[in-house]
Amino acid sequence: MPSLLPGEEGNNAVPSPASGPPMPSSSKQTPSEENVALLDGLSVENVTNTLLRSILAETALTWPFELFNLVRNSAPLIVGFLLQHSLTLASVFSAGQLGKDELAAVSLATITANLTGYALYQGFVTALETLCAQSYGAGQYTEVGLHLQRCVILLMLTSVPIGCIWMSSPSILGLIVQEKKVVELAGGYLRILFLGAPGYALFEAGKRYMQAQSIPHASTAVLAFLAPLNAFMNFALVSGEFLGLGFGFYGAPAAVVITNWLMPLCLAYYAIFIEGSKCWHPLTLRVFTNWESILSLTLPGIAMIWSEFISVELLTLFSSYFGTSTMAAHAILATMMSFIYQLPFGMSLSSCNAVAQYVGAGNITSARRSAYVAMGIAIVFGVIDCVALIAMFSRDKEVIAFVAEALPVCAAFQVVDVLASGQGRQRIAGIVKIPAYYGLAIPLGWGIRGLWAGCTCALAVVAMVQTVAKVDMNSVGDC
Repeated sequence: MPSLLPGEEGNNAVPSPASGPPMPSSSKQTPSEENVALLDGLSVENVTNTLLRSILAETALTWPFELFNLVRNSAPLIVGFLLQHSLTLASVFSAGQLGKDELAAVSLATITANLTGYALYQGFVTALETLCAQSYGAGQYTEVGLHLQRCVILLMLTSVPIGCIWMSSPSILGLIVQEKKVVELAGGYLRILFLGAPGYALFEAGKRYMQAQSIPHASTAVLAFLAPLNAFMNFALVSGEFLGLGFGFYGAPAAVVITNWLMPLCLAYYAIFIEGSKCWHPLTLRVFTNWESILSLTLPGIAMIWSEFISVELLTLFSSYFGTSTMAAHAILATMMSFIYQLPFGMSLSSCNAVAQYVGAGNITSARRSAYVAMGIAIVFGVIDCVALIAMFSRDKEVIAFVAEALPVCAAFQVVDVLASGQGRQRIAGIVKIPAYYGLAIPLGWGIRGLWAGCTCALAVVAMVQTVAKVDMNSVGDC
Protein backbone atom coordinates (compact mmCIF):
# COMPACT_ATOMS: atom_id res chain seq x y z
CA MET A 1 0.00 0.00 0.00
CA PRO A 2 1.47 3.40 -0.97
CA SER A 3 2.73 5.66 1.80
CA LEU A 4 0.86 8.87 2.53
CA LEU A 5 2.25 12.36 2.50
CA PRO A 6 2.29 14.06 5.92
CA GLY A 7 -1.03 15.71 6.67
CA GLU A 8 -3.00 13.69 4.02
CA GLU A 9 -5.78 11.32 4.95
CA GLY A 10 -8.31 9.06 3.29
CA ASN A 11 -9.17 9.51 -0.37
CA ASN A 12 -7.18 12.73 -0.67
CA ALA A 13 -3.91 10.87 -0.05
CA VAL A 14 -1.15 11.17 -2.64
CA PRO A 15 1.52 8.50 -3.11
CA SER A 16 5.12 9.41 -2.45
CA PRO A 17 7.27 9.87 -5.56
CA ALA A 18 8.81 6.42 -5.12
CA SER A 19 5.39 4.73 -5.08
CA GLY A 20 4.36 5.45 -8.68
CA PRO A 21 1.57 7.58 -10.14
CA PRO A 22 -1.53 8.46 -8.09
CA MET A 23 -4.47 6.02 -8.18
CA PRO A 24 -7.90 7.21 -9.37
CA SER A 25 -10.29 8.33 -6.68
CA SER A 26 -14.00 9.00 -6.89
CA SER A 27 -13.74 11.92 -4.45
CA LYS A 28 -10.89 13.67 -6.26
CA GLN A 29 -11.08 17.46 -6.07
CA THR A 30 -10.61 19.78 -9.02
CA PRO A 31 -7.49 21.98 -9.03
CA SER A 32 -9.62 25.02 -8.23
CA GLU A 33 -11.29 23.34 -5.24
CA GLU A 34 -7.92 22.14 -3.92
CA ASN A 35 -6.39 25.60 -4.00
CA VAL A 36 -9.41 27.34 -2.48
CA ALA A 37 -9.19 24.92 0.42
CA LEU A 38 -5.43 25.45 0.64
CA LEU A 39 -5.62 29.25 0.65
CA ASP A 40 -8.11 29.12 3.54
CA GLY A 41 -5.31 27.87 5.78
CA LEU A 42 -1.85 28.12 4.26
CA SER A 43 0.94 26.29 6.00
CA VAL A 44 4.37 25.09 4.96
CA GLU A 45 3.18 21.48 5.10
CA ASN A 46 0.10 22.17 2.97
CA VAL A 47 2.11 24.17 0.46
CA THR A 48 4.63 21.35 0.04
CA ASN A 49 1.91 18.70 -0.32
CA THR A 50 -0.13 20.70 -2.82
CA LEU A 51 2.95 21.53 -4.91
CA LEU A 52 3.91 17.84 -5.00
CA ARG A 53 0.34 16.93 -5.95
CA SER A 54 0.53 19.42 -8.81
CA ILE A 55 3.79 17.97 -10.09
CA LEU A 56 2.60 14.36 -9.88
CA ALA A 57 -0.99 14.78 -11.10
CA GLU A 58 -0.33 17.63 -13.60
CA THR A 59 -2.82 19.95 -11.98
CA ALA A 60 -2.63 23.69 -12.65
CA LEU A 61 -2.09 25.79 -9.54
CA THR A 62 -4.01 29.01 -9.15
CA TRP A 63 -2.26 32.35 -9.60
CA PRO A 64 -2.39 33.31 -5.87
CA PHE A 65 -0.87 30.01 -4.84
CA GLU A 66 1.88 30.20 -7.46
CA LEU A 67 2.69 33.70 -6.23
CA PHE A 68 2.81 32.47 -2.63
CA ASN A 69 5.00 29.53 -3.60
CA LEU A 70 7.51 31.69 -5.51
CA VAL A 71 7.74 34.26 -2.72
CA ARG A 72 8.13 31.51 -0.11
CA ASN A 73 10.91 29.74 -2.03
CA SER A 74 12.71 32.88 -3.16
CA ALA A 75 12.76 34.62 0.24
CA PRO A 76 15.62 32.52 1.68
CA LEU A 77 17.50 32.80 -1.63
CA ILE A 78 17.20 36.60 -1.62
CA VAL A 79 18.30 36.82 2.00
CA GLY A 80 21.18 34.48 1.19
CA PHE A 81 22.29 36.55 -1.81
CA LEU A 82 22.13 39.75 0.22
CA LEU A 83 24.18 38.13 2.96
CA GLN A 84 26.69 36.78 0.44
CA HIS A 85 26.97 40.17 -1.24
CA SER A 86 27.59 41.71 2.17
CA LEU A 87 30.92 39.83 2.13
CA THR A 88 32.09 42.01 -0.77
CA LEU A 89 30.33 45.03 0.69
CA ALA A 90 32.39 44.70 3.88
CA SER A 91 35.63 44.76 1.87
CA VAL A 92 34.55 47.81 -0.14
CA PHE A 93 33.45 49.62 3.01
CA SER A 94 36.61 48.84 5.01
CA ALA A 95 38.92 49.72 2.12
CA GLY A 96 36.94 52.88 1.34
CA GLN A 97 37.70 54.24 4.78
CA LEU A 98 41.44 54.11 4.01
CA GLY A 99 41.19 56.53 1.06
CA LYS A 100 39.92 56.92 -2.48
CA ASP A 101 42.92 55.09 -3.98
CA GLU A 102 42.12 52.03 -1.86
CA LEU A 103 38.42 52.30 -2.74
CA ALA A 104 39.23 52.47 -6.46
CA ALA A 105 41.67 49.54 -6.10
CA VAL A 106 39.21 47.22 -4.37
CA SER A 107 36.63 48.08 -7.04
CA LEU A 108 39.08 47.29 -9.85
CA ALA A 109 40.19 44.06 -8.17
CA THR A 110 36.64 42.90 -7.41
CA ILE A 111 35.31 43.52 -10.90
CA THR A 112 38.40 41.94 -12.48
CA ALA A 113 37.85 38.89 -10.26
CA ASN A 114 34.21 38.80 -11.37
CA LEU A 115 35.14 38.95 -15.04
CA THR A 116 38.08 36.54 -15.12
CA GLY A 117 37.00 34.13 -12.36
CA TYR A 118 33.61 34.36 -10.72
CA ALA A 119 31.77 34.79 -14.05
CA LEU A 120 33.24 31.49 -15.24
CA TYR A 121 32.23 29.75 -12.01
CA GLN A 122 28.71 31.19 -12.22
CA GLY A 123 28.43 30.16 -15.86
CA PHE A 124 29.25 26.55 -15.00
CA VAL A 125 26.80 26.34 -12.10
CA THR A 126 23.91 27.71 -14.21
CA ALA A 127 23.80 24.23 -15.73
CA LEU A 128 23.01 22.79 -12.28
CA GLU A 129 19.97 25.06 -11.96
CA THR A 130 18.42 23.23 -14.91
CA LEU A 131 19.85 19.70 -14.70
CA CYS A 132 19.51 19.17 -10.94
CA ALA A 133 15.98 20.57 -10.76
CA GLN A 134 14.78 18.49 -13.72
CA SER A 135 16.30 15.30 -12.30
CA TYR A 136 14.74 15.98 -8.91
CA GLY A 137 11.35 16.74 -10.46
CA ALA A 138 11.52 13.45 -12.38
CA GLY A 139 12.30 11.52 -9.19
CA GLN A 140 15.89 10.67 -10.26
CA TYR A 141 17.38 11.78 -6.96
CA THR A 142 20.92 10.38 -7.16
CA GLU A 143 21.33 11.96 -10.60
CA VAL A 144 21.26 15.31 -8.78
CA GLY A 145 24.43 14.38 -6.91
CA LEU A 146 26.04 13.08 -10.10
CA HIS A 147 25.45 16.41 -11.85
CA LEU A 148 27.05 18.14 -8.86
CA GLN A 149 30.17 15.96 -9.03
CA ARG A 150 30.66 16.64 -12.75
CA CYS A 151 30.27 20.36 -12.18
CA VAL A 152 32.82 20.35 -9.34
CA ILE A 153 35.40 18.72 -11.65
CA LEU A 154 34.84 21.47 -14.22
CA LEU A 155 35.12 24.17 -11.57
CA MET A 156 38.42 22.86 -10.20
CA LEU A 157 39.93 22.55 -13.69
CA THR A 158 38.83 26.10 -14.43
CA SER A 159 40.61 27.37 -11.31
CA VAL A 160 44.03 26.68 -12.92
CA PRO A 161 43.84 29.32 -15.69
CA ILE A 162 42.04 31.69 -13.31
CA GLY A 163 45.00 31.48 -10.92
CA CYS A 164 47.47 32.23 -13.73
CA ILE A 165 45.54 35.38 -14.68
CA TRP A 166 45.14 36.65 -11.13
CA MET A 167 48.80 36.09 -10.27
CA SER A 168 49.79 38.10 -13.36
CA SER A 169 47.18 40.80 -12.76
CA PRO A 170 49.57 43.68 -11.85
CA SER A 171 51.26 43.58 -15.25
CA ILE A 172 47.97 42.99 -17.11
CA LEU A 173 46.08 45.82 -15.40
CA GLY A 174 49.08 48.12 -15.83
CA LEU A 175 48.56 48.00 -19.59
CA ILE A 176 45.02 49.34 -19.25
CA VAL A 177 44.69 51.48 -16.12
CA GLN A 178 46.77 54.64 -15.82
CA GLU A 179 46.80 55.02 -12.02
CA LYS A 180 49.92 53.08 -10.94
CA LYS A 181 49.12 53.03 -7.22
CA VAL A 182 45.62 51.71 -7.89
CA VAL A 183 47.03 48.98 -10.15
CA GLU A 184 49.59 47.91 -7.55
CA LEU A 185 46.99 47.65 -4.79
CA ALA A 186 44.47 45.84 -7.03
CA GLY A 187 47.09 43.31 -8.17
CA GLY A 188 48.07 42.47 -4.61
CA TYR A 189 44.41 42.11 -3.67
CA LEU A 190 43.80 39.60 -6.50
CA ARG A 191 46.85 37.49 -5.63
CA ILE A 192 45.59 37.01 -2.09
CA LEU A 193 41.98 36.56 -3.21
CA PHE A 194 42.85 33.58 -5.42
CA LEU A 195 43.58 31.47 -2.35
CA GLY A 196 39.84 31.44 -1.65
CA ALA A 197 38.54 31.14 -5.23
CA PRO A 198 38.08 27.32 -5.23
CA GLY A 199 36.14 27.57 -1.97
CA TYR A 200 33.79 30.11 -3.55
CA ALA A 201 33.23 27.77 -6.52
CA LEU A 202 32.43 24.79 -4.27
CA PHE A 203 29.90 26.83 -2.30
CA GLU A 204 28.12 28.03 -5.46
CA ALA A 205 27.80 24.45 -6.75
CA GLY A 206 26.62 23.16 -3.38
CA LYS A 207 24.07 25.94 -3.15
CA ARG A 208 22.45 24.82 -6.44
CA TYR A 209 22.49 21.21 -5.24
CA MET A 210 20.55 22.16 -2.12
CA GLN A 211 18.25 24.51 -4.02
CA ALA A 212 17.20 21.71 -6.39
CA GLN A 213 15.99 19.75 -3.35
CA SER A 214 13.89 22.75 -2.21
CA ILE A 215 16.33 23.44 0.65
CA PRO A 216 17.32 27.05 -0.18
CA HIS A 217 17.42 27.94 3.51
CA ALA A 218 20.60 25.86 3.98
CA SER A 219 22.88 28.37 2.26
CA THR A 220 21.00 31.20 3.96
CA ALA A 221 21.69 29.68 7.38
CA VAL A 222 25.38 29.30 6.54
CA LEU A 223 25.67 32.90 5.34
CA ALA A 224 23.71 34.24 8.30
CA PHE A 225 26.37 32.68 10.52
CA LEU A 226 29.38 33.76 8.45
CA ALA A 227 28.41 37.29 7.32
CA PRO A 228 28.84 38.86 10.79
CA LEU A 229 32.10 36.92 11.21
CA ASN A 230 33.34 38.28 7.88
CA ALA A 231 32.47 41.85 8.88
CA PHE A 232 34.37 41.39 12.13
CA MET A 233 37.40 39.92 10.32
CA ASN A 234 37.44 42.89 7.93
CA PHE A 235 37.40 45.26 10.88
CA ALA A 236 40.11 43.33 12.73
CA LEU A 237 42.43 42.57 9.80
CA VAL A 238 42.20 45.99 8.13
CA SER A 239 42.14 48.41 11.04
CA GLY A 240 44.20 46.36 13.50
CA GLU A 241 42.12 47.66 16.40
CA PHE A 242 41.59 44.13 17.73
CA LEU A 243 44.58 42.23 19.12
CA GLY A 244 46.90 44.25 16.85
CA LEU A 245 46.24 42.02 13.81
CA GLY A 246 45.88 44.83 11.27
CA PHE A 247 47.30 44.26 7.78
CA GLY A 248 45.90 47.45 6.30
CA PHE A 249 44.44 47.20 2.78
CA TYR A 250 45.48 43.56 2.32
CA GLY A 251 43.51 42.50 5.38
CA ALA A 252 40.32 42.86 3.30
CA PRO A 253 41.10 40.04 0.81
CA ALA A 254 42.48 37.91 3.65
CA ALA A 255 39.08 38.07 5.36
CA VAL A 256 37.34 37.09 2.11
CA VAL A 257 39.65 34.08 1.65
CA ILE A 258 38.88 32.72 5.11
CA THR A 259 35.14 33.21 4.59
CA ASN A 260 35.19 31.61 1.12
CA TRP A 261 36.52 28.35 2.58
CA LEU A 262 34.25 28.35 5.61
CA MET A 263 31.15 28.60 3.35
CA PRO A 264 31.44 25.20 1.57
CA LEU A 265 32.61 23.47 4.76
CA CYS A 266 29.56 24.70 6.70
CA LEU A 267 27.21 23.84 3.80
CA ALA A 268 28.64 20.31 3.58
CA TYR A 269 28.11 19.89 7.32
CA TYR A 270 24.48 20.99 6.90
CA ALA A 271 23.87 18.56 4.02
CA ILE A 272 25.45 15.60 5.82
CA PHE A 273 24.12 16.02 9.35
CA ILE A 274 20.86 17.99 8.94
CA GLU A 275 19.24 17.53 5.49
CA GLY A 276 20.27 17.27 1.87
CA SER A 277 22.17 13.98 1.66
CA LYS A 278 19.45 11.86 0.00
CA CYS A 279 20.47 13.06 -3.49
CA TRP A 280 24.15 12.27 -3.09
CA HIS A 281 25.58 9.81 -5.63
CA PRO A 282 28.44 7.53 -4.53
CA LEU A 283 31.78 8.38 -6.12
CA THR A 284 32.07 6.14 -9.20
CA LEU A 285 33.49 6.26 -12.72
CA ARG A 286 30.04 7.36 -13.96
CA VAL A 287 31.10 10.91 -13.14
CA PHE A 288 33.39 10.81 -16.21
CA THR A 289 30.57 9.88 -18.63
CA ASN A 290 27.67 11.72 -20.29
CA TRP A 291 29.13 15.22 -20.21
CA GLU A 292 27.14 16.44 -23.20
CA SER A 293 24.19 17.81 -21.21
CA ILE A 294 26.23 19.85 -18.73
CA LEU A 295 28.60 21.23 -21.38
CA SER A 296 25.71 22.24 -23.65
CA LEU A 297 24.34 24.43 -20.84
CA THR A 298 27.56 25.75 -19.31
CA LEU A 299 28.91 27.40 -22.46
CA PRO A 300 25.78 29.52 -23.13
CA GLY A 301 25.58 30.22 -19.39
CA ILE A 302 29.14 31.56 -19.39
CA ALA A 303 28.35 33.72 -22.44
CA MET A 304 25.26 35.14 -20.74
CA ILE A 305 27.00 36.04 -17.48
CA TRP A 306 30.27 37.07 -19.09
CA SER A 307 28.51 39.59 -21.32
CA GLU A 308 27.17 41.33 -18.21
CA PHE A 309 30.46 41.25 -16.32
CA ILE A 310 32.46 42.48 -19.33
CA SER A 311 30.20 45.51 -19.70
CA VAL A 312 30.70 46.44 -16.04
CA GLU A 313 34.45 45.81 -16.36
CA LEU A 314 34.59 48.19 -19.31
CA LEU A 315 32.73 50.79 -17.25
CA THR A 316 35.42 50.52 -14.58
CA LEU A 317 38.20 50.87 -17.13
CA PHE A 318 36.51 53.84 -18.81
CA SER A 319 35.93 55.49 -15.44
CA SER A 320 39.67 55.32 -14.70
CA TYR A 321 40.31 57.81 -17.52
CA PHE A 322 38.20 60.42 -15.69
CA GLY A 323 40.41 60.31 -12.60
CA THR A 324 40.53 58.50 -9.26
CA SER A 325 37.47 60.33 -7.86
CA THR A 326 35.28 59.22 -10.77
CA MET A 327 36.61 55.66 -10.48
CA ALA A 328 35.83 55.63 -6.76
CA ALA A 329 32.33 56.98 -7.47
CA HIS A 330 31.80 54.17 -9.98
CA ALA A 331 32.90 51.69 -7.30
CA ILE A 332 30.07 52.92 -5.06
CA LEU A 333 27.50 52.79 -7.88
CA ALA A 334 28.54 49.30 -9.02
CA THR A 335 28.41 48.00 -5.45
CA MET A 336 24.96 49.49 -4.85
CA MET A 337 23.51 48.21 -8.13
CA SER A 338 24.91 44.74 -7.49
CA PHE A 339 23.44 44.74 -3.98
CA ILE A 340 19.99 45.80 -5.18
CA TYR A 341 20.13 43.27 -8.04
CA GLN A 342 20.14 40.37 -5.57
CA LEU A 343 16.37 40.76 -5.00
CA PRO A 344 15.17 40.05 -8.56
CA PHE A 345 18.05 37.61 -9.09
CA GLY A 346 16.90 35.47 -6.17
CA MET A 347 13.36 35.49 -7.55
CA SER A 348 14.60 34.50 -11.02
CA LEU A 349 16.53 31.51 -9.64
CA SER A 350 13.50 30.36 -7.65
CA SER A 351 11.38 30.65 -10.79
CA CYS A 352 14.00 28.77 -12.84
CA ASN A 353 14.01 25.94 -10.29
CA ALA A 354 10.20 25.75 -10.21
CA VAL A 355 9.88 25.77 -14.00
CA ALA A 356 12.56 23.08 -14.35
CA GLN A 357 10.77 20.84 -11.83
CA TYR A 358 7.46 21.30 -13.65
CA VAL A 359 9.09 20.56 -17.02
CA GLY A 360 10.78 17.48 -15.56
CA ALA A 361 7.33 16.23 -14.49
CA GLY A 362 5.73 17.22 -17.81
CA ASN A 363 3.48 19.88 -16.24
CA ILE A 364 3.75 22.65 -18.87
CA THR A 365 0.72 24.66 -17.70
CA SER A 366 2.18 25.30 -14.26
CA ALA A 367 5.60 25.99 -15.78
CA ARG A 368 4.12 28.76 -17.92
CA ARG A 369 2.19 30.22 -15.00
CA SER A 370 5.28 30.24 -12.77
CA ALA A 371 7.25 32.16 -15.43
CA TYR A 372 4.51 34.79 -15.80
CA VAL A 373 4.26 35.33 -12.05
CA ALA A 374 8.04 35.74 -11.76
CA MET A 375 8.04 38.30 -14.56
CA GLY A 376 5.38 40.38 -12.81
CA ILE A 377 7.33 40.35 -9.55
CA ALA A 378 10.51 41.39 -11.41
CA ILE A 379 8.74 44.49 -12.75
CA VAL A 380 7.66 45.43 -9.22
CA PHE A 381 11.23 45.03 -7.97
CA GLY A 382 12.53 47.28 -10.72
CA VAL A 383 10.09 50.07 -9.93
CA ILE A 384 10.79 50.23 -6.18
CA ASP A 385 14.58 49.66 -6.34
CA CYS A 386 17.52 52.06 -6.10
CA VAL A 387 17.45 53.34 -2.51
CA ALA A 388 21.04 54.40 -1.88
CA LEU A 389 23.11 55.22 1.21
CA ILE A 390 26.08 56.67 -0.62
CA ALA A 391 27.84 58.49 2.20
CA MET A 392 28.67 55.28 4.07
CA PHE A 393 31.18 54.26 1.38
CA SER A 394 33.36 57.34 1.25
CA ARG A 395 34.12 60.54 3.12
CA ASP A 396 35.35 62.31 -0.02
CA LYS A 397 32.86 65.07 -0.98
CA GLU A 398 33.87 64.97 -4.64
CA VAL A 399 33.15 61.24 -4.82
CA ILE A 400 29.73 61.71 -3.18
CA ALA A 401 28.86 64.46 -5.68
CA PHE A 402 29.70 62.18 -8.63
CA VAL A 403 27.52 59.41 -7.18
CA ALA A 404 24.55 61.73 -6.68
CA GLU A 405 24.85 62.88 -10.30
CA ALA A 406 24.60 59.35 -11.71
CA LEU A 407 21.94 57.86 -9.40
CA PRO A 408 18.90 58.74 -11.60
CA VAL A 409 20.44 56.85 -14.52
CA CYS A 410 21.18 53.89 -12.24
CA ALA A 411 17.52 53.82 -11.16
CA ALA A 412 16.50 53.40 -14.81
CA PHE A 413 19.19 50.73 -15.16
CA GLN A 414 17.59 48.70 -12.35
CA VAL A 415 14.13 48.76 -13.97
CA VAL A 416 15.33 47.32 -17.29
CA ASP A 417 17.86 45.01 -15.62
CA VAL A 418 15.25 43.03 -13.72
CA LEU A 419 13.13 42.73 -16.86
CA ALA A 420 16.06 41.00 -18.56
CA SER A 421 17.03 38.70 -15.68
CA GLY A 422 14.14 36.37 -14.94
CA GLN A 423 13.74 33.84 -17.75
CA GLY A 424 16.68 31.43 -17.31
CA ARG A 425 17.02 30.70 -21.04
CA GLN A 426 20.81 30.50 -21.23
CA ARG A 427 21.10 29.99 -24.97
CA ILE A 428 18.90 32.91 -26.03
CA ALA A 429 20.21 35.22 -23.29
CA GLY A 430 23.81 34.58 -24.28
CA ILE A 431 23.12 35.27 -27.95
CA VAL A 432 21.08 38.44 -27.39
CA LYS A 433 23.09 40.12 -24.65
CA ILE A 434 26.48 40.20 -26.35
CA PRO A 435 25.43 42.21 -29.45
CA ALA A 436 23.07 44.32 -27.33
CA TYR A 437 25.83 45.36 -24.95
CA TYR A 438 28.51 46.01 -27.52
CA GLY A 439 26.29 47.30 -30.31
CA LEU A 440 24.49 49.83 -28.11
CA ALA A 441 26.21 50.11 -24.71
CA ILE A 442 28.52 52.92 -25.80
CA PRO A 443 29.21 55.83 -23.41
CA LEU A 444 27.15 58.82 -24.54
CA GLY A 445 29.64 61.53 -23.63
CA TRP A 446 28.03 62.43 -20.28
CA GLY A 447 30.91 61.43 -18.01
CA ILE A 448 29.90 58.89 -15.38
CA ARG A 449 26.21 59.30 -16.33
CA GLY A 450 27.07 58.29 -19.89
CA LEU A 451 28.83 55.13 -18.70
CA TRP A 452 25.70 53.86 -16.96
CA ALA A 453 23.30 55.16 -19.62
CA GLY A 454 25.02 52.98 -22.21
CA CYS A 455 24.37 49.79 -20.25
CA THR A 456 20.79 50.90 -19.57
CA CYS A 457 20.11 51.18 -23.31
CA ALA A 458 21.63 47.75 -23.93
CA LEU A 459 19.55 46.06 -21.23
CA ALA A 460 16.40 47.73 -22.56
CA VAL A 461 17.02 45.99 -25.88
CA VAL A 462 17.60 42.67 -24.11
CA ALA A 463 14.35 43.04 -22.15
CA MET A 464 12.38 43.73 -25.32
CA VAL A 465 13.87 40.89 -27.37
CA GLN A 466 13.95 38.30 -24.60
CA THR A 467 10.25 38.55 -23.77
CA VAL A 468 8.28 35.95 -21.85
CA ALA A 469 5.46 36.24 -24.39
CA LYS A 470 7.82 34.81 -27.02
CA VAL A 471 8.73 31.75 -24.96
CA ASP A 472 7.20 28.49 -26.18
CA MET A 473 6.76 26.50 -22.98
CA ASN A 474 5.76 23.41 -24.97
CA SER A 475 9.30 23.17 -26.36
CA VAL A 476 11.22 24.51 -23.35
CA GLY A 477 12.50 21.04 -22.56
CA ASP A 478 14.47 21.09 -25.82
CA CYS A 479 16.42 24.26 -24.88
